[in-house]
Amino acid sequence: MDIKKVKVNKVSQNYFKEILTEDILKSPEINSSHIIGKFITYEKMIRDSIEEASADFTRPAKFSGMNAYKFPYRMEVFRGSIIWNELYFDEVILPMDAVKIIKLKAETEEIFNKIIVDNEEFFSDEDLETLDKIKDFVFKDEELGHYGFTRFCIPNTKNAFPKYLIPFVDVDVIVDDNVRSALILLQSIGLETLEVKGINRYSNIIKF
Repeated sequence: MDIKKVKVNKVSQNYFKEILTEDILKSPEINSSHIIGKFITYEKMIRDSIEEASADFTRPAKFSGMNAYKFPYRMEVFRGSIIWNELYFDEVILPMDAVKIIKLKAETEEIFNKIIVDNEEFFSDEDLETLDKIKDFVFKDEELGHYGFTRFCIPNTKNAFPKYLIPFVDVDVIVDDNVRSALILLQSIGLETLEVKGINRYSNIIKF
């Protein structure tokens, strides 16, 4: 089943495995409204977690190093890891290290700048210095700048990502990444799932 895929984090795997076991397989009567309620609750948990800079709902991956990829800049784990390494020399991500990927939404330098302006009071002076380094590193590099500031990796040992990233996080996409793998549970009990602008959504429409 999808929820056991390697690219799904353990928190999501365990949450939806419990729904499968307790609310579907073991339940004498399947309550679709109750199950949808658990999906809605989980979405809120993810959003609240991101507001705290928790790494619980990030995507696991492995950094194989530049020489392992034919086109390294096409690999999100490569892009995210080299940005981390540019900032944190004493905690570099090495080839074969496990990492956590955070998806961000600054596709262009203009969007990057707007996020900073819109959240000016959120950032400390130190944050702004770090963000200046990121902007120079990402957008002055032709290959990296092509993808923008859309991925950031942290070592797997970290339980949180830097708080200055919070306004940059693509929350809707991270929610979708975590929920999408479990939509098969809703489909299995006859509920429709929809895709709106590339984001998967569920409804209480029953298939007959």
